[in-house]
Amino acid sequence: DEEAAPAKKPGSMLDALMRETAAPPPAPAAKLENWLHDGIVVKCVNKSVADGAYYKKKGVVSRVVDDFAAVVRMHDSSDELQLDQDDLETVIPAAGRRVRVLNGRSRGAFGRLLNIDIDAFAVSVELDSGELLPKVDYEDVSRAA
Repeated sequence: DEEAAPAKKPGSMLDALMRETAAPPPAPAAKLENWLHDGIVVKCVNKSVADGAYYKKKGVVSRVVDDFAAVVRMHDSSDELQLDQDDLETVIPAAGRRVRVLNGRSRGAFGRLLNIDIDAFAVSVELDSGELLPKVDYEDVSRAA
């Protein structure tokens, strides 16, 4: 006995057209190890820099030296220090403030921080282009100087 395979119901022309033209969602860009950019606010997190004089102090990246080092002008003292990115961390501003995306698909773009999700360690950003980034990790965004 040969059993006939059940006939598939043909889809509508609209369904076929939608399948053909549906663009896949944009793939997230791979995260890079280096995240330093000019014009961002960072915080020194290395207790051994100048015997702790700059620990937890904020500054602005004035120049990126190479992928993993930058010259930072400290806020309190105006001292300029060349620091490794491992000695620094990003600064998350209050909602409504300017930020720069440091990693991912929109790396280098500026925008406005919309809200902070403390539980997810992420923020929502509206880029200057109007694009909305709903979930950006804390380490991938920093306050713009």
